[in-house]
Amino acid sequence: MDGMKPRLLIALSSAAAAIIFDTASQTNLPPVVTTNWVTATPSFREVNGRLFNTQRSILWKDIQGKIIKMLPGKLVVATFTTEPIYQAVAADEFVPGVPGGSGHHILSPRNVVVGEKTIPGPSIVIANYPAALSPADGQTISCRALEVGTFDYGDSTLGLWDYGKPHVVMVLTTNIPPELKAEAKQAAIARAVAHDQALADKGDPAGLDLMGDRYRDGDGVPKDLNKAREYFTKAAEAGMPGAAAELSNLNQ
Repeated sequence: MDGMKPRLLIALSSAAAAIIFDTASQTNLPPVVTTNWVTATPSFREVNGRLFNTQRSILWKDIQGKIIKMLPGKLVVATFTTEPIYQAVAADEFVPGVPGGSGHHILSPRNVVVGEKTIPGPSIVIANYPAALSPADGQTISCRALEVGTFDYGDSTLGLWDYGKPHVVMVLTTNIPPELKAEAKQAAIARAVAHDQALADKGDPAGLDLMGDRYRDGDGVPKDLNKAREYFTKAAEAGMPGAAAELSNLNQ
């Protein structure tokens, strides 16, 4: 999905923990729950409170460029693209003859790649580029980023892009039997779906968008692309950022 809401994922984990304690009371085991926070795979990043799969989202673009200025929390980057350089050559090619006859050689023109050329693009600003990647003036970088607005730099207004922040998730481990944990998980999902549906029923843009996500992915509800389109349409009409893009992607 293009955009998810981390606060609801945390609420789901909290609900699951509460249900685990309820199910533990049905056994002779004292409930033991250990909470750990782990970083999700790098392709999952958060921007302005929304969670994205940067490899699947059509909103994220590949950026390549050279750092021309480092600002607090931001990089000014002169972008560029590359294109292959072709050269025409004559390649020797053998053409088989008819059965019983001999073939012959011909010179066949072909284009081969002999290099690449750099095409300058616009300068942009990238926020939240990881310090762990050791950015430096003059360094060439390549990454995926999300366009989020504009940034005034000197006398120019540059496009503002966001690299995103790591997504940290809660992981619960318990001594509860697997079958009871499965029941707890299903109950937590049901509560989360009911919560999202209640918001959607009130016309809440985020609730409508979430239900569109759910019906598109079959997340807690049966997969139904028609209902997903309906919810994304309502979310877009209600002003939910990104809902129109979700709808466009769904219709492709």
